[in-house]
Amino acid sequence: MKYEVTAKRLEKALNIREMNAQTLADRSGVAKASISQYRHGRNIPNAHSARAMAAVLGVNPEWLMGFGDDNIEKYIVDAKLSDYEERIIDAYRQASPDTQAAVCAVLGIKGDAEHETAKSII
Repeated sequence: MKYEVTAKRLEKALNIREMNAQTLADRSGVAKASISQYRHGRNIPNAHSARAMAAVLGVNPEWLMGFGDDNIEKYIVDAKLSDYEERIIDAYRQASPDTQAAVCAVLGIKGDAEHETAKSII
């Protein structure tokens, strides 16, 4: 196993959150096949995938990638979302870039969708 630390940490975080790989894939946007590669230590997530998975798992992304020590308690980010919040996030991810940009505008935040919409207009 080439990336044993990441594999063990991902498995530990999944167990603590009582989550399976499919749920992690659905909520993070990271492909289930990629998650399988990480869980088996064949690959290590890039920064984008690590951040996305860590946000769902409520852990520090650097810890997930193998930095720091193995004590997960030090790296847990208590960011458990309610079912309602998860549905909002899922709806946002499934929305068109224009709709995502509109949501970001209403909330007063700059999001990736705004960036993507701007690129498509240029």
